[in-house]
Amino acid sequence: MNPQVVISNTDAELADIIESQPKEDISVIDRKTFNPFDIPEECKLLSDKQYRYRWVSKDKRMIERARYKGWKICNRTNSPYIPSHLFGLHGGLEKLGHLLAYLPLQVANTIRKEAGDKSTEAVKFYTDDIKKDPRFYDAKLGNDEGSDEGSTGLQQGRDF
Repeated sequence: MNPQVVISNTDAELADIIESQPKEDISVIDRKTFNPFDIPEECKLLSDKQYRYRWVSKDKRMIERARYKGWKICNRTNSPYIPSHLFGLHGGLEKLGHLLAYLPLQVANTIRKEAGDKSTEAVKFYTDDIKKDPRFYDAKLGNDEGSDEGSTGLQQGRDF
């Protein structure tokens, strides 16, 4: 009979993980190119055509805040194009304490445009006294010629 060591559940799980690891060297992923929060490839295909995706913290307040803004949590029913093995027991796609959510592209673009328009209007109404303050940053608005017309307020690659 082999002597058994009494250890905590965490230590037992860690021992199982270490024992089940491959013994040989495996290829190393470049940390600069690997991002654990990349959305699944199936979602990337629809990302700029139909939906906008983002990760929402699993905190109840953050989920409610996202739902209030119109974001929907991806699940097996509303996202059948995502492989079922990526979903957790609760039905959502989870990574590192965050859930994948989506918003229809038209709604996302409207929200982004409204935020840009609001910011542009706020900058237009600054008085000369405020502009003389050294802490004031005067952003260049508009197109390359410096005109305010044609300014969309959109920034590529920026989420809201």
